[in-house]
Amino acid sequence: MRSLPLLLQRVARRMGRLARTAGLTALAATLVAGPSAAQDPRAAIQGRITDTSGAAVPGVTVTITNTSTGTRNTAASNENGVYAFQFVTPGTYDIVVVHSCIK
Repeated sequence: MRSLPLLLQRVARRMGRLARTAGLTALAATLVAGPSAAQDPRAAIQGRITDTSGAAVPGVTVTITNTSTGTRNTAASNENGVYAFQFVTPGTYDIVVVHSCIK
């Protein structure tokens, strides 16, 4: 799991660019990895999308792409701005956040 800090740094850089260009801030984007009681090697990615005032932004499309395999998964933020991806294969991911109000 040595790549976990690198992944979080990469996510933070991408989220920083998004906040500057789109006026949105993605908070608490985390990769939660570790075996469960059933020793499942998969992980989860979850976070919360907020605007610059800290208010939740619902309906934001979040897409993760595994950089090694090209596998994509998409989720939308709920009324609390929360998005989640369950059963994610550990690896390096690109995260793209899109909202209809962004022009």
